[in-house]
Amino acid sequence: MKSLRIVSAAVVLLSAAACVSVAPASAPAGSLTPSAVLPSLAATLSPTPEATATPEATGTPEATATSAPSAIPTEAGTVAPTGVASPSTSGSPSQPATSAAPSPGEGSLADTLLTAEDLPQGLESQGVVEGSNFDIDQASFDTFGGEGIVSQVWRGMTGTVNAVFDFRMQFPDAASAESYLDAAEAVLSEEVASGLTETPIAETIGANTSYYSGQVTVPVTVDFHNFLFTVDDVAVKVFIAGQGATYEEALPIAEAAANRIALYQLMAHVPSEYADRCIPADSSGGVATQVNCTLAGDVGSAQYTLFETVDLMNQAFSLFAAENTPSDDAGSCQTGPHLGTYTIGEVDAGQLFCADDGTNYTIVWTDEEVRIMSVGSTSTAGYPELYEWWLNEAGPVR
Repeated sequence: MKSLRIVSAAVVLLSAAACVSVAPASAPAGSLTPSAVLPSLAATLSPTPEATATPEATGTPEATATSAPSAIPTEAGTVAPTGVASPSTSGSPSQPATSAAPSPGEGSLADTLLTAEDLPQGLESQGVVEGSNFDIDQASFDTFGGEGIVSQVWRGMTGTVNAVFDFRMQFPDAASAESYLDAAEAVLSEEVASGLTETPIAETIGANTSYYSGQVTVPVTVDFHNFLFTVDDVAVKVFIAGQGATYEEALPIAEAAANRIALYQLMAHVPSEYADRCIPADSSGGVATQVNCTLAGDVGSAQYTLFETVDLMNQAFSLFAAENTPSDDAGSCQTGPHLGTYTIGEVDAGQLFCADDGTNYTIVWTDEEVRIMSVGSTSTAGYPELYEWWLNEAGPVR
């Protein structure tokens, strides 16, 4: 394994800016232009040669983990399939426990990194690195059980955003990711190493959000925007820099990073056979990540929504049910409109609702373990077919 020299993102940029040729003496103050300065700046907005030793394993890792089959619900009073736990006797549908799905990001943490469509035009990726050439506080990473690190640098010669440093650090659970971010903040923030200062912001990006900013002129003025946050079991650092880069330009990049992680984690719970049939919905500024799926068969469409908290999910479910619950309850979604709960392995799992408008039949359910509310709809079948789909295919995968 090649040795790495650990550096900070801001120090790299300071070194880069110092290498930019200054304008002729006759140029008035403030007359430096992108065409005169940014080509040289962008060409060096990456670690210096002695700091760029790359680990042997580079490039985007190939995704090998696949979603486990979704748990199979069984209606109370029926015979459970072979190898499946006995159904609940509580009168509610029961979904037996199954083995856990692969941890979101397992083997594919790089899939959560920013892509070109998340960034201003003109930036080019310098490649995905398993690990990091930069200081992420390895001691804290190890202390809280860090499981994986991926990073990627983008740079470009046009516009005001000239470099984006994108980091993901994955942990066994959300609590460990939060503890790591708290312990490593002094390093990740670059407050000491680069003189950045913490600035309160109104926006919440993921959870445990911190924002640090700074500016240096050597002689080119470079603005730094450093966002730190977590999304479930992943700690994130998104460092944006450039000549004249503003907070308003940097914020959407950090938000896109949070959305990328949430989308990947949501798709880890969507049945694998639906993956190529799902399209992400716009989640900008929202508290949830959603995909809409077009299906083949009796059920024509499905929607899966990952919420930040169980309370937010339950609020959304309650609002939907209150607006659509019919006066007559059939007692089971297998035969007609119904509002109730269901279990998995004889443990309460979430809420269940179904209704129709005479043409369209809809089933909605929540899963508190994964914080996902799901919806299935059909206009070509009825309650029995919709219920069988929920019973056998719909997920979400645990």
